[in-house]
Amino acid sequence: MALLTSRKADSSVRNRSALEPAGDYRTPDAADLWLLFAQATTATEFYESWLALQCQMLENVHCGLILIGQPDHGPYTPAGVWPDAGVNVTHLAAPAEKALKERRGLLLQSNRDGDGSSAQGDTYFIAYPIEVSNALNGVVVLE
Repeated sequence: MALLTSRKADSSVRNRSALEPAGDYRTPDAADLWLLFAQATTATEFYESWLALQCQMLENVHCGLILIGQPDHGPYTPAGVWPDAGVNVTHLAAPAEKALKERRGLLLQSNRDGDGSSAQGDTYFIAYPIEVSNALNGVVVLE
């Protein structure tokens, strides 16, 4: 970790969102994402790069959302969307609300696919609340 935090990101990595394709239209590789995560200077950079890392580490993730808010009170609003902020993730609201309400991790089967119709295969939501010192700070949801 010390190696990552001491390295300087080149401007092509540092000046783009962790969720945006690089100039050559490829998905950022793990090294780029770890560098962005280690050098995050804002909450947005931190959340976006962390979410991108999680989504790339797991196979078959279609989209992800992290909601953050005032501890134990909310409202909880999007702090990061993967693969990019233009993706419609409104279908992740219900699993997010359920995980926030129950204050526990959930694995829920989805009844939809990418275009909003019923899913043909097995698609799942993973929703996990973010707690710090027993205070509910948000939730992360992956599909």
